[in-house]
This record gives sequence, structure tokens and C-alpha cells, in this order.
Amino acid sequence: MRYTADYLNQQLREKDIFNIEEVHFAIIEINGELTVLKNRSSGR
Repeated sequence: MRYTADYLNQQLREKDIFNIEEVHFAIIEINGELTVLKNRSSGR
């Protein structure tokens, strides 16, 4: 799957993540959905 930086940022915004530093780990699932694990210090 080819994600552009813009598309990745859009997907993160849909998950209420506006700063890439909030992301501890992210994976693109087989169905194309983005799963994100936030840093513990992100406050959510």
C-alpha cells in the first residue's frame, strides 16, 4: 500500500492526532485501516 505523507496526516487527524510525536506505533491493517498506539505522555 502506498501512503503519502499527506494521506497519513489525514488519517491521523481523523483519529484526533495532530502531532506525529503523539504516535508511539502505527500499522496499516490488511483492510487498509490505520491503527495507532499513542505515546503514554500524549494525555489520552
